[in-house]
Amino acid sequence: MRVRNMPLRELRTKPWGTMASRQNRLRILISAAVALAALAVAPALAASAASAPSAATVAVPRLVWRRCASPEERGFQCATARVPLDYSHPRGPTIQLAVIRHRASDRAHRIGTLFFNPGGPGTSGTATLPLILKILPAALQARFDIASWDPRGVGASTAVKCLPTAQDEMRFLHGMIAGESFPVGRAEVNRWLARYRVFDRLCAARNRHLLRHVSTADTVRDLDLLRVAVGDRRLTYFGGSYGTFLGATYANLFPGRVRALVLDGNLNPIAYVSRQLRANRGRFLSTNLRVRADQSSARVLNAFLALCGRIDTARCAFSAGSAAATRAKY
Repeated sequence: MRVRNMPLRELRTKPWGTMASRQNRLRILISAAVALAALAVAPALAASAASAPSAATVAVPRLVWRRCASPEERGFQCATARVPLDYSHPRGPTIQLAVIRHRASDRAHRIGTLFFNPGGPGTSGTATLPLILKILPAALQARFDIASWDPRGVGASTAVKCLPTAQDEMRFLHGMIAGESFPVGRAEVNRWLARYRVFDRLCAARNRHLLRHVSTADTVRDLDLLRVAVGDRRLTYFGGSYGTFLGATYANLFPGRVRALVLDGNLNPIAYVSRQLRANRGRFLSTNLRVRADQSSARVLNAFLALCGRIDTARCAFSAGSAAATRAKY
């Protein structure tokens, strides 16, 4: 079996709301949306991708499922998928993706596979799925195989490695944050910037070919191959945080291949992909600054300190008796 590879189309949507949700809301969202036979995807996302010419045919990976090795993954099956490094050259070098699944308990009434991405980017799906499975409704676990994967560049998949060993990376990163968990003042900021520049150079030197192909569009094409590999005609998907951007990009690339999407804690896709803001006079901004995550975090922290300071330590252990004193304690 082969699938068609389509080019990426620009996302054009309105801002998509706020981050994070509670577990009860998450259960309701997943139960309701995933159970739909189909989900109407916004026409703006579909754009003209449906009529885009195919760029190449890609061989679908063969998944050989086995019992997972880790004790934390008891009851799960693991497999490895080989996918193209560069989808522009689908018959060229390949990389591997680590995949994990939990089988549907009601095999007679199984609907298909629900793919889950926890966000990030850079979060391991194989490590996260065993944790999130505990909060998913029993009815969902009965009717769906629930699967995830380590995206390219991450974890047990072909990973970006900036230093020879994981221990070397930990030591280097510890040197970046020791004593300065959040840089304050020009001197600390300059030390952080200098250290990050060194880290960037190390990563680029060791991963020059891989880094060119670690992107949202590449990951979405990987997901489409995994969908076909498990035998699903259309995708059933749940993504949180950055995983919502993956889901939106999938719907844009492959609008006719979507069965149901649950996108929770949505990113604003335009802000996420824009390289600069006019308010910053055209200077480059990191992703978090582009979406103003620093300002949102500051507002949340200030609200917490004010609320905590108004109550006693029995209800908020960090309280210093007043909002002002709690702020000073922080």
